[in-house]
Amino acid sequence: MRQCAGRIAGPRALAERDALGRRTVIAHIGSAFGTAFTQNLGYNDRNELTSSSRSDDAALARGYAYDPIGNRTQHTEGSPAVTSTYVRNELN
Repeated sequence: MRQCAGRIAGPRALAERDALGRRTVIAHIGSAFGTAFTQNLGYNDRNELTSSSRSDDAALARGYAYDPIGNRTQHTEGSPAVTSTYVRNELN
């Protein structure tokens, strides 16, 4: 992991990136966070964010779905999961 922000003594976020340079794991450490936690991010083949989860709280999990032209069609969050569906307008 490499440091993204902060100072040695303060809060830090260390990130792992995949071969395409997308952040896939972010470790949040330091006193500003209370408890250290890890955030995992997932992407589809079009580089759209499809999932986000945290090691410290399953209720903060998120999932996203998109149509073929990149419009977000669904958002799922929490544990138990609650799903919201988006409807396109005439412009999309």
